[in-house]
Amino acid sequence: MADRKRIQSDLEERGLSTDFSHALAQRLDRVADRLHPEIYDAVLTGATLAYGEHRRGLETLQQTTNDLDEIQTLLSAFAEELQKLDEALETLAAYTVRMRTQSMAKPRVLH
Repeated sequence: MADRKRIQSDLEERGLSTDFSHALAQRLDRVADRLHPEIYDAVLTGATLAYGEHRRGLETLQQTTNDLDEIQTLLSAFAEELQKLDEALETLAAYTVRMRTQSMAKPRVLH
């Protein structure tokens, strides 16, 4: 069997994380010694490209999650402001009703 540490080292030199390189090296160790050096290099290149796409996907997902958190925070603040406006309008409506009732109860004297 091929040396797992060598495979892992080759993967890490290509920019893969230690954890991912370790996991992939365990799988590649089973077949790497049967691969022609060019094929071995092609496998590592493919793994590197796949890892890059995976990382970009994770970064996009993280950015989307951050954006959604920010939107949720903004909408929550907006809802709180709407609640304050609703309370103010209820107060104004009650005041208007009271003023109308008081003005209708008092007779008007015209001079």
